[in-house]
Parts: sequence; structure tokens; C-alpha cells
Amino acid sequence: MRRRRKQLTVFLRLLHEINRQAMTWKISLSLYGICISPVIFAALDVFTSNRAELTTQLAYGYAIENLYVQLVLIFIKSVLYSTIYPTCPTIVAFLLCLFCQRICVQIRSLTLSIEKCSPTQFKVSFQSNILNQKRRIDDALFLLQRVFYFPSFLICAASFCSCCTLVAWILKSNEYSVELSMILTFFLYFFICGVSLLACLWTAGGLPVELEAFNEEFHKKAQLRLLVNARTDGIDFEKHLSERPVFVLTGCDIIQFKRGAILTLAGAILTYTLFILKM
Repeated sequence: MRRRRKQLTVFLRLLHEINRQAMTWKISLSLYGICISPVIFAALDVFTSNRAELTTQLAYGYAIENLYVQLVLIFIKSVLYSTIYPTCPTIVAFLLCLFCQRICVQIRSLTLSIEKCSPTQFKVSFQSNILNQKRRIDDALFLLQRVFYFPSFLICAASFCSCCTLVAWILKSNEYSVELSMILTFFLYFFICGVSLLACLWTAGGLPVELEAFNEEFHKKAQLRLLVNARTDGIDFEKHLSERPVFVLTGCDIIQFKRGAILTLAGAILTYTLFILKM
């Protein structure tokens, strides 16, 4: 934990040096929505009709008759439970998406700089400056992988299992009567887990897309310079980029965060949901 904390500190410092980005209202609103979700879960649990049974369960078998004590107990324990899951994993997924998005913005900025540069201005000094900035981004990606190597896998695995279970419950709930508060609770769970899983795959999957675009634009500009000047001053830089594989964020080397995995994961959720329904 101490090593991960040091790595996170170095990563945040490096990310701040690379791309100083202020907190936008969309990011703030998303963060406030995630933080307020435990209160919404607790409010839905409070308005349930089987309040007495739920209170007895939360009180470890002790029956509580006082209505106000029941409401306070349900509210406090629901806030605690929903804070542990799904709020805390969702906050970690939110931070992962935020960091990936900031790095993608910086890579896109480098790509636009290369695109706006004319072949005659694409000199060795310019290429060296671009690759120096790219090296700092590579350092940030390395630290990002080290920090979120295990947490990203746990988040995706937990969200995947929750989505399978919740989809099966929603489809199975048509066979018997369920009160509105429970339906809303399960739909909210499904929304949070599904959005966090989809956001991780989409945002982290944008890193290889932006890196591929950067490499392609760099190679294209280097080839145009060679054609215009008939010189080979940039060929070593081009070879340096082409020999390095494109970075792909992974979770425990099991999950690769690529956007193409979204459809595969959606099919897996439906498959396991049907399997749960048949059990």
C-alpha cells in the first residue's frame, strides 16, 4: 500500500505537469452524483413495506418495534453498505476514467501539433520536442498501469457479476409482485455498475486509439518531409516509434481495456444472465 501510494503521488504530480486541467462542471456533477448515491439507496430502503423484517435482519435478529429507531437503523446501515459497494468502486473507476481522459487529451494535443506542422518545419528539433513530451506521457501511462493494475480488474469483475445478477433479477421479477422501491433500487444498482464498467472500457480503451493516431500522424509527416527535402534526418525517430508497441491498459493481465471488448462483454452478460435464469 505504501508503494502504491508513492506511485500514485508521483503519477498525480507528473499528470499535473503534463496537463493542468481544471475541474469542469460535468466532472463535478458526476462526482457529486456518485457521492450522493448511498443516500438515494438508503432512502429507497427506508420506504420499503417490509421495514420490520429488514430492521430485524440489520439488527442481527433483534426485533425493534419503534418506528423512528427502525428508520434510523435502516438509513445508517444502508448508507454504510452502499458506500462500500457500489460507491467506493465507482469512485475508483471514476478516477481511472478521469486520468485516462486527461492523458488522451494530451496525446490528442500532440497529434494536432504534428498535423498543423508543415513538412518543412518538421525538423529534428521539432521531432525531438514531440518525442520528449511523448516520453513523459509514457511515464505517466506506466505509473497509471502500476497503480490501477489490480483495482481495475476487481472493479470490472465486480461490475460484470453485478450486471449479470441484476439483469437476471429484473427479468425474473416479472413472475412475482415486487414493490416499487426494490425495483428502483435494483435498477439504480444496474445503472451504476453498468455505467462504471462501460466507462472504464470506453475511456481506457481510448488510449490505444489516440496512440495509434499519434504514431500514424508522426509517420505520415516524416514521410512527407522525406519526399519534400529528400533527406533522412527524421527516419530514426520514425523507426523509434514503429518499433514500440502501442500501450494498452490491462487489469492483472486478464482484462485488456479496448473499446472492441464492449460488445464482447455485453454478449457475455446476456449469456451468463440466461444461464442464471435456467438455474
